[in-house]
Amino acid sequence: MADVKENKNPQGFYFNQQACIGCRTCQVACKDKNDLEVGYLFRRVESFEVGEFPKPATFHYSGACNHCHTPACVEVCPAGATYINEEDGTVQHDDEACIGCGYCVKACPYGHPVLIEELNVVHRCDGHRSPCGRGEAGLRGSLSHACFGFWAH
Repeated sequence: MADVKENKNPQGFYFNQQACIGCRTCQVACKDKNDLEVGYLFRRVESFEVGEFPKPATFHYSGACNHCHTPACVEVCPAGATYINEEDGTVQHDDEACIGCGYCVKACPYGHPVLIEELNVVHRCDGHRSPCGRGEAGLRGSLSHACFGFWAH
């Protein structure tokens, strides 16, 4: 059995499910900041209905890359284009090294990596290394800045 690539410092995105109203503003902000074409998303908001009358309920989940402890996408990439950044614990992707095979797309249990068919290359969330999640000088990044639920609390 081959050595399993293990993320020693996995990172994530804070999401307060109780504050989420399902507006998808984070999804739009992510799409905008990553300049994604129609049909491509790095962050997906899913809505769920549970219960039944007289006590129905709705909840929402905003998900993107989970920067897994043992990322399946890293394991299957034959070109080494998907890798763990040892410094910050994020799972990253080297577009130049990507051969567009799509193995990482199929291997990810969360459906996160996206094969951009027109370019024949996979793209993915960069773990908020861009202006999406971190912002500058301690300021909120565009995702949390756009979130209605965040500002309501």
